[in-house]
Amino acid sequence: MEISKLEKRLTNHSILFGENPLVLLTNFSNSALKQGWSQAEVESVISKASQGDYMALIRTLRAYTFL
Repeated sequence: MEISKLEKRLTNHSILFGENPLVLLTNFSNSALKQGWSQAEVESVISKASQGDYMALIRTLRAYTFL
């Protein structure tokens, strides 16, 4: 399931540069599920975020986050 960055964003969730990638993905996943995202939506974002290097991971997760 492909979701647009404009469709859904996490609120009040910070993505901390320097944090372990697995911690970032786990925290993102937990927050998204708590905010009503479906498992497929979460997996879509995690899949995109995991395709590149660390900076791509940060950029992708931040694209789906609104502080």
